[in-house]
Amino acid sequence: ILDTQIEKGALVSNLGTLGTLVNIDLFRINALVPQDKLSAISIDENNGSQAWIKSPYAGQTWPGKVVRLTGRISEESRMAGVIIQVEDPFGLNGEPVSNPLLLQDHVTVRIMGQHMKDVFKISRAYLRDGRDLWIYSDGRLEIRPVTPVWKEDGTIIIRDGLKDGELLITSD
Repeated sequence: ILDTQIEKGALVSNLGTLGTLVNIDLFRINALVPQDKLSAISIDENNGSQAWIKSPYAGQTWPGKVVRLTGRISEESRMAGVIIQVEDPFGLNGEPVSNPLLLQDHVTVRIMGQHMKDVFKISRAYLRDGRDLWIYSDGRLEIRPVTPVWKEDGTIIIRDGLKDGELLITSD
């Protein structure tokens, strides 16, 4: 019972709120994900992408899974909402938890994306004009357009436009 709106002996109606109940068997956490990263996440009640939820307060990490989209974009950040389900956040059915995951806690969420094969991870600084790579081929400069399949901090991941053993020109 999270809170109650009535006292013992109070008269209630069928439209009144009596209290708020919370299911502590599982929590569902709202998280925001950049829209361009949604394709790398499996969203499913049974086989959703694995996630890890870390609470600065509790100093613990809980496993979870991505179970659904919220169906809306955050107005402030323009990111997509996903729901991550955490089983047994209080440790009642398994290993005891010294500091449980609390409602309304601010947490850090890490979500495992799909495994990428046959890709190259390169520094964004090597991308010319935002779309080209400079390749050294047969003693000459070859300019190749590439399309990143993933972008993060200072790196990009590309699938096409570069082959094993080719020399990437990294300076002017």
